[in-house]
Amino acid sequence: MLAGPQHSHAKTQPAAAAPEAERRRSDLVRTDVSIRARLIREGQPELDVVVRNLSAAGFMAECLVPLEADTPVVLALPGIGYLPGEVRWNVSFRVGGLFQFELSTRELGLASA
Repeated sequence: MLAGPQHSHAKTQPAAAAPEAERRRSDLVRTDVSIRARLIREGQPELDVVVRNLSAAGFMAECLVPLEADTPVVLALPGIGYLPGEVRWNVSFRVGGLFQFELSTRELGLASA
């Protein structure tokens, strides 16, 4: 996984421990947002993105650069910090990602405030 700048997002148990079906269910509760953020890829320039929706399990963002599925990324989200994860899909100028650690209700609230 990418070792981005020191991130403040600390969890005790990785979300990967949850069954995939359970993670998908948690992803059904999405919050529509419009947040300017950065997407960091190892050895590549940082990308400016606009996060359009956010859930405990992942995000969807507008991104001008096509990214392959399974690409490790770190989403630098203002007010929350650096969130490691990976790209799951890319369609047109939109990219969907799955976080390595699920966000708490508090973190989701901070992001959508």
